[in-house]
Amino acid sequence: LAIVERIGRLLGHRISLRSTLGKGSVFAVSVALGHADDVIVPAAAPVVASEPSDDSPLQKCRVWSIDDDPHVCAATRALLERWGCQVELADGPQGALEIASALNVPQLLLLD
Repeated sequence: LAIVERIGRLLGHRISLRSTLGKGSVFAVSVALGHADDVIVPAAAPVVASEPSDDSPLQKCRVWSIDDDPHVCAATRALLERWGCQVELADGPQGALEIASALNVPQLLLLD
């Protein structure tokens, strides 16, 4: 964070912080985009759905992702499933206990 703050200030960007005890912190860097008329928008590349490759080291890996932010959960699930993982999500300790069982043991655990 100190590096981001230093570089942000050198570039003239505003750095802000919002923190709640026991909940976490949010850091933001505000970057001016300029005038929309000056922006050249390239044509969008076609979106190609990719299948996980058979040589993926995480292929068929059982992963639990425990995070209270639904946006993070959605992004994490999308990425891991693209890599061929079987993903279980929980929004906190109670949610993790609800999916826990002797038959559902994760091989990889991601915690926030």
